[in-house]
Amino acid sequence: MDENKEEKQPVKTKKKEKENLTDEEKSKKYLPLRIAAFVVAVIAAVGFLTYGIVMIGHKDEGYQTVEPDAVDDTVVYSGNLKFEYYFTGSSSEIKRSLNELRQKYGIAVNRIVKLFDADTEYDDFNNIHTVNTNIGKAVRVNTELYAVLEDAYAKTKENRGYNMFAGALYKEWNSILVLEDPAEYDPLNNKKEAERIKNISEMVNDLNNFELVFDKDAQTVKLVVSGKYKAFSNENELSDAPIIDLNLLYEAYEIKTVSESLGTDGYKNGYFTTSGGLSVSLSENDHDAVYDLLFYNNGAVQSAANAKMTKGSALSQFRAFAYKDKEYYYYTVEMNGKTYRRNPFLTAGGEFNDVIMSSYVLSDSLSVVDTCYANIVLHAQKTAADVASEAEKLNAAVAYILQNDAKPTLYMNKAAENVLAVNPDLVK
Repeated sequence: MDENKEEKQPVKTKKKEKENLTDEEKSKKYLPLRIAAFVVAVIAAVGFLTYGIVMIGHKDEGYQTVEPDAVDDTVVYSGNLKFEYYFTGSSSEIKRSLNELRQKYGIAVNRIVKLFDADTEYDDFNNIHTVNTNIGKAVRVNTELYAVLEDAYAKTKENRGYNMFAGALYKEWNSILVLEDPAEYDPLNNKKEAERIKNISEMVNDLNNFELVFDKDAQTVKLVVSGKYKAFSNENELSDAPIIDLNLLYEAYEIKTVSESLGTDGYKNGYFTTSGGLSVSLSENDHDAVYDLLFYNNGAVQSAANAKMTKGSALSQFRAFAYKDKEYYYYTVEMNGKTYRRNPFLTAGGEFNDVIMSSYVLSDSLSVVDTCYANIVLHAQKTAADVASEAEKLNAAVAYILQNDAKPTLYMNKAAENVLAVNPDLVK
């Protein structure tokens, strides 16, 4: 062997170097990469989280639900109104406008709820309760309440199904409608209750027992009550029942007054709906919203028809059925093979006529109060023939479904034929 020839040493390749690294060496080597990957992941997560948080409060152009801000703790707002308003502009502009509207809406609702309260007194605030408890005295009221009482009095004197002096009657019926087991106290099953309701109804519908005296210059209203009614009230323990009560027109007056108040501040581009079946489109509201007319069939609530929601229009829906299995103010009583449907839309006569299952009055010219009043007049009719006759007389689009038809059918007056898109299953 050549001693002068150097022995070649094996050369380690990079691959072999990697393979021969210890776990600790590998960990140290890749630590910077891991840190970088972690930082990137954190930045991405923060970015997504920030974007999500920003988008939660983001507002796009369109309808936004407006909840009234709480003004004070004197009124527990029932939440019977739903207010949708159409906002335009950037997200920040919409949020600012929405907050402003919530405040103004809260102030308006708080005032009107107090104003129309027939049962509760408020400090330095003359309302319906004030008029009720100052019989024979002229009570100064604000312009809004003065106009409402004057209008309700005129409608009462027409004697067509509405009576602002029927507070005792509605209080008696409502005390039954809200029970967990109302059938036991229903007049059909309870002779004592039947007699009581009959007597109250006769007394409140004798309009000779009541008078409202208006003084426009002094802006006062005076309630005059007969001695006959006072004695009846005492004998039947009705002293806690209000005499004046807006009853079936309460929500209509509420929406009208609130929307007019907001309109003076320029809020005219939205619509209201109520738990009592009213919908009102404000004077500048002209978007893609529609009125949906609902009916009851085989245990389910379905669409009977729909109509475009136009500027300044109003819809009144009355129903004799519940939307869900358990809904207060709705129940049925069975007797002699017939179903009697109880609901909040009791007209001033004090008895359910059990003719109409659901009714709809839609108008773009009548006020919401007059639209609702037209539906009251319709429900006061005692036969299907009377309902059909009255529907043709009303100055509005009218549709209805009867309780006793074997197949649900939507009847319409001429004014409704070109307004409603009808469910084909309901065409006769």
